[in-house]
Amino acid sequence: MDGVGGIKRAIGKVEECSKTLIHLFLNTIENIMGRYTKLGLLLIFLLFSAIKAKPQSVNYWSADLNSEAALLGGAVVGGGSGITSIYYNPAGISEIEQKNVSFNSSMFSLVTKTFNDALGEEQDMSQLRFEMSPRFLSYLFRSKKIIELTWELAVFNRDSRNVYVRGSYEDDASNYGLSDEFKYSGIYDFWERYNDYYVGLGTAYEINNKFIVGVSMFISMKSYTGVNEQNTAITNQILIAPSSWYSYKMLSLFDVRIVPKLGIKYLVTKEISLGITFNFPSFDVFNYANGTKVLSYSNIVDNDGVAVPDYFKQEAVDYVTGRFKDPFSIAVGVRRQPSGSKNIYSMTVEWFAKINAYKAVDGESGKSVFGEEKYGTEFSSYYMGNRSILNFAFGYKREVRESLELLFGFKSDFFTYQLPGNFDKKHKEANTFVDVGADMMHFSAGANFIFKNKFKINLGGSLSYGRSANNKQFINFVDANWYDYDTGQALQGKHKNEMIYRNIVLGLFLGFSLDF
Repeated sequence: MDGVGGIKRAIGKVEECSKTLIHLFLNTIENIMGRYTKLGLLLIFLLFSAIKAKPQSVNYWSADLNSEAALLGGAVVGGGSGITSIYYNPAGISEIEQKNVSFNSSMFSLVTKTFNDALGEEQDMSQLRFEMSPRFLSYLFRSKKIIELTWELAVFNRDSRNVYVRGSYEDDASNYGLSDEFKYSGIYDFWERYNDYYVGLGTAYEINNKFIVGVSMFISMKSYTGVNEQNTAITNQILIAPSSWYSYKMLSLFDVRIVPKLGIKYLVTKEISLGITFNFPSFDVFNYANGTKVLSYSNIVDNDGVAVPDYFKQEAVDYVTGRFKDPFSIAVGVRRQPSGSKNIYSMTVEWFAKINAYKAVDGESGKSVFGEEKYGTEFSSYYMGNRSILNFAFGYKREVRESLELLFGFKSDFFTYQLPGNFDKKHKEANTFVDVGADMMHFSAGANFIFKNKFKINLGGSLSYGRSANNKQFINFVDANWYDYDTGQALQGKHKNEMIYRNIVLGLFLGFSLDF
């Protein structure tokens, strides 16, 4: 608590200096809102009508902070975000009137992923694993010098991903015009681990009893580690691997970024509140990436029996530029509680801007602050890109009695990953991230147990489901082919767009909140 007290004292020194500027800025915004309230209410409709959501492959709304907001599907931008206001809408920080310490933890999640026809027809892979990790810790307090100001500190895991799949194949090499004494074999091994931890400070300022503005600033620490290994070979009883093809990619990346947010909350009537959050593009503070890539083949002939020259290329890069960008987005939310009713209804929509294709890992440059940079070529570079999408969420809360509240939520979670259609032709040697995924739909339900209006326990569960078809196979061991001059792939078939991916997640989480 001494550390927290020091932070509070430092904040107190800047509060007086900032108060005048806050008043000038926010009074201007309030005047605009007062004149254009109807326009604000129509914004949700305009977002729905102007943008069509499309299937993507990186989930922006995978964040599940395991609190009351999660049980409402994240539909809390318009109000009711509580301790997670610092993330959903900083203006909501002012909703908490007393000091508050909160901890929310994922008790466990059962994750099932299946990849049908991933290695060729009827060659499937799957993953079943339990995951458990702490998610959200926050401390919230109201300023003693300026009662209109409320502050919040928070640490949480915004996103995480852990995938490990392995598959193998073996058959007679008759597809290659060889006798049954020759054996064809293939191995595919892929795993990746990704985490995005947030540490942030946020504040909300009450202009009056109708209009509130809030800002928050996060340090985002993204880490990624992945390995993709593929091997095909033809062997017989005498010679070991007389014909072989091998591909190996290893990448580790660490990226520290600043993520700013601006939130507004406006009480339209006693029953309805409107919230808007501007999530600005993150900017880089520090990053690096290390990677190794190997591609080789030997003793290969093409389909006409012409020998293909043996090939071997290997690069290792250290401390080159590595980054994962975050998009600009606008979230709009509405919350309504009819007079005299114990029911609360909420809705949130969020539009995410497009991120044009960029080098997430630049194998040709580096900027290390420690160690020695080691460069390569585009052979070691990785590209990333995201299209614009619109996600939506709905929440319902009912007060059964003073000590018990029931909560239900639903949210979409569309995929965003996209590179230009001609990417493979323009960047034949470059790499992309494994982009298999699905549009996810999340359902949640739970309860708040309240003791003496000070201590609250959040207990709930969630079900997430996603499915996508026509994904490109990881590799094709079944439809045999000697060599493809366009792709440089040998001893495998053309990668067809026939893979079906399914993702099912069952979650159970628990949260604690104490006012004092």
